[in-house]
Amino acid sequence: MKVIDRYIAKTVILDTLMVLFSLMLLRTLFAFIDESSDIGKGDYQFIDALYFSTLQLPARLYELFPVSALIGGLVGIGRLASNSELIVMRASGLSLKDISFSVLKGTITLMIIVFFVGEFITPKSSPLARQMQTLLISGGNLVNSSQGVWVKESNNYIHIRILLQQGRMEGVTRFQFSNEQLQAMIYAQTATYQENGRWLLEGVKQTFVSKDSVRSTEADSLYWDTEITPETLGVVSLNPEELNIQGLVEYRDYLRENGLNSTRYELAYWKKILQPLAVAVMMFLALSFISGPLRTVTIGARIVLGMVVGYGFNMLSNIFGPVSLIYQMPPILAASLPIILFGVIAAIMLKQAR
Repeated sequence: MKVIDRYIAKTVILDTLMVLFSLMLLRTLFAFIDESSDIGKGDYQFIDALYFSTLQLPARLYELFPVSALIGGLVGIGRLASNSELIVMRASGLSLKDISFSVLKGTITLMIIVFFVGEFITPKSSPLARQMQTLLISGGNLVNSSQGVWVKESNNYIHIRILLQQGRMEGVTRFQFSNEQLQAMIYAQTATYQENGRWLLEGVKQTFVSKDSVRSTEADSLYWDTEITPETLGVVSLNPEELNIQGLVEYRDYLRENGLNSTRYELAYWKKILQPLAVAVMMFLALSFISGPLRTVTIGARIVLGMVVGYGFNMLSNIFGPVSLIYQMPPILAASLPIILFGVIAAIMLKQAR
């Protein structure tokens, strides 16, 4: 039994890795082509776009793993079926349940590696890539760091503690200089972009500095006219998928405490938590296909079906995300519905295959 377990696990691991490498190569190629439109902006050059695409590889590994598990499972288990090895295993007394657990054991090994990448490498590599790109394209006028975003505008330096979606910022401090001397410092608890091209600052504290005195005032709200727009800041906006689980929890709690919408970050949190279950469902789905309607088809047909089903799963996940935002669906339900749906399909097909 242990020999068969190792053999099935090895087959699934090798084919999944082969598929994952191929999909990452294609995804990186398309991403690099997309990045080429920014080449020439500021100091952003060909080698920088290549470096940016390389730093995004850990994020793509985490993103493409469920689809790769499905296609790799279809190829690996399908190869065993084509060589009549599955028939021999069944004839020797192995049930589909035993084979399923052998497949799952191989998948767990890969899941642990991918989880490590998603939790410890992606949160460092993706922000580093974004920071490098932002710095080069903006010519040094826009810098993203772990302490927030810095923007240079004429003689003003603006620090943004947290940059949110939908044209909203938290903890905005504007330093005004004249002849390299600090003239004023304006702090706002929140800043919201208005349709007329201005920012509405709320919870404002102003400090004016002169040679002889320092004067402070407070205001409930204040308008700020500037050329900085949400589109300008979009390149450094926080992407929930780039955070690890701990970062998502901390950011979600911060948004809740400040009465802000945290649904997008809760959705990303539950997707990360449920990804191992999603991968397991993909593997069981692959086994159900091979044990049923795809027993005798070619590897090419299995790969095509795997891509269709895998990207169908991704599409459903992406659809339920906006739906949860619009219709106030609980994020855990939006993240789990595609998994439940495909899990039911896999269970029905496996039962019929018995």
